[in-house]
Amino acid sequence: MEALPNQIEPLFNERQYAAITGESVATARRNRLFRAGCPYVKLGARVLYRPADVRAYIERNLQSTKDSYLARRAGGKQAEVR
Repeated sequence: MEALPNQIEPLFNERQYAAITGESVATARRNRLFRAGCPYVKLGARVLYRPADVRAYIERNLQSTKDSYLARRAGGKQAEVR
């Protein structure tokens, strides 16, 4: 979803955000209440999420597997997993 120069990219509402992240709408609301989770925009009563913020939130929550951890420890070479 690339924005053209000088145009604002469309924002996600909380239902779209929940569908993308796999969280429930209630979890998204609870995270906002406790100032956790993905940054959001308030326009009047509407809660919206910028696509770039959603992508960054997903990246921040990326979990490594044992294989990728061992590969990093081995200096980029695939390490043997026992």
